[in-house]
Amino acid sequence: MKVPSDFGLLRFKGMDLLQERGQIPKLVLDFELEAGSFRAVYFGHVSPFKLGSVQLIQEGREEINQVFSSSGKVLVPMQAATQVDGFPPDLNWNILAGSLSLWRACCGLPNGCDPSLGKYFNKMKTVSRYQWDNISYEVEGDEIVEEWSACVPDAVVNDIKVVFVIKNGLISALKG
Repeated sequence: MKVPSDFGLLRFKGMDLLQERGQIPKLVLDFELEAGSFRAVYFGHVSPFKLGSVQLIQEGREEINQVFSSSGKVLVPMQAATQVDGFPPDLNWNILAGSLSLWRACCGLPNGCDPSLGKYFNKMKTVSRYQWDNISYEVEGDEIVEEWSACVPDAVVNDIKVVFVIKNGLISALKG
């Protein structure tokens, strides 16, 4: 798998799960790039709400180590975690977007990792507050566009169907 970035083309090298007793597991994603490497560490699963730190090592540049969150405290808010326009005020953005991020990670990541990590993601999927359905997945030029839906219980209305549009891995809009 190859991912475009501001630092050049990232080639997926592998992932690992670091588990310490009493700590949230850390999911480590490693990439190679021309004359260097990139590492992202997430708490539990890939999500803009769960990014812990990144490390970039590239020949001719100063090494970059950035901590985004630690011990449940967000130090640098992620643009990808920003609430989309038109989001209903009676729903919880962090819970819905976090649930979708977890669900997507548990559906996709087992396909690119060691089978023992696949078991971890199958267990993690049950933690998601909502069950999500992938309505569509399309490649439009340089963009990958997905639509995901879930029925969310509401105190006023029985159920609200929520449909998120995701472009290149980032929640970009709410439909409906």
